[in-house]
Amino acid sequence: MKSKSLSIIVLTTLALALFTAIPVEAADADLKVAVQLKGGLEAGQHLLAAMEDFSNVEWTVVLEDLTASDLADVDMLILIQSDMAVDYTTAEKAAVKTWFQGAGKTVWVCADSDFSDQYLRIPTANDMLENLGSILRGESAEAADPTSNAEGADYRVFGLTENIDPEIDFLANGVTSALVHGPGLIVGYIGDTYYKLEETEIDDVYIVLTTSSDGIVVDFEPPIPELHDVGEEGFMPLLVMEKYANGNVLYAGADSPFAHYTPMYKPEIRKVERYSILHTQEGAKLFENILNYAIRTKLSTEISGLDTQVSTLEGEKTALQSEVSTLETEKSSLEAEVDDLESEVSDLEGTATDLEADVAAARSSASSWQMYAVGALIIGLVVGFFVGPMLKK
Repeated sequence: MKSKSLSIIVLTTLALALFTAIPVEAADADLKVAVQLKGGLEAGQHLLAAMEDFSNVEWTVVLEDLTASDLADVDMLILIQSDMAVDYTTAEKAAVKTWFQGAGKTVWVCADSDFSDQYLRIPTANDMLENLGSILRGESAEAADPTSNAEGADYRVFGLTENIDPEIDFLANGVTSALVHGPGLIVGYIGDTYYKLEETEIDDVYIVLTTSSDGIVVDFEPPIPELHDVGEEGFMPLLVMEKYANGNVLYAGADSPFAHYTPMYKPEIRKVERYSILHTQEGAKLFENILNYAIRTKLSTEISGLDTQVSTLEGEKTALQSEVSTLETEKSSLEAEVDDLESEVSDLEGTATDLEADVAAARSSASSWQMYAVGALIIGLVVGFFVGPMLKK
């Protein structure tokens, strides 16, 4: 009995250690995803299900503070506050910001409603959104829906894709609704002014999920909602995408795909009858579509990088061809100069030959005159020798 208890303790310890900032590698992974369950104890059954479902994804689960090493080579980051009372540290925010400055990245920042102590997640999420330069914020409120919900509970909201912006309607493929349990609201924030995204179009901001037209704003904890009036009705944004100039993508969610009370990904794991038999929802499919778009974002960046490399190589090729053409022109010019020099050398050789002949002739002529002079000298001497005495007589 004692041995069996010890075995259970060891297995439990190993199971907890498995998901503490340890990557779950996938061969030839299409995407590397890091999920931070800040302050959490373990991955949880919904995240484990996703890790099992998407074998083409390399997963890393971080339970403590994020570091630059946690984000190395990561393509998508999902930020979830398992412990609502824990804020992001300065070092964490710096690491995430630096990571997100790279291209081909996707980040999902999860906020919540202001029900009970869940309100603590809102300012922390907004702090990270501001850190990433986002114009999206979570509002201090809850979005209830008396029409689109599970078993008549207006806080068990089924977020709808019927109002999805056409630019990203591919995310709604196979998705009519997804559970957003006890959600908050997502609003715009530009220049210290809040904007209702259901009424105001903002460049590069796209609505993914909303309540039905019967959605209603509820307030539980202070402060009062920054923008909407308590009791206000209509479509309320629950999940919103923002695109960045470098191609990166940010999602601001009013709830979470994992780790919250009943998350978006396969809520039927926890409540089979409620979310699989009595009601249907496609939260897992929506998450899959978001993953696939993250893969597309990554590949687009890689293709863009390859295009840049090809363009650079083509430029270098053109420059080399220009240099070759210049060198060929210089070669032709040098060959012409060589021909001219060879002609001059030939002329000089001819002149040298003539000069040598002149010199030889001159030498020959000089030799003849020397002989004549010597002969004349001899004759003079002879004449002098013989004629001189005769003249004295």
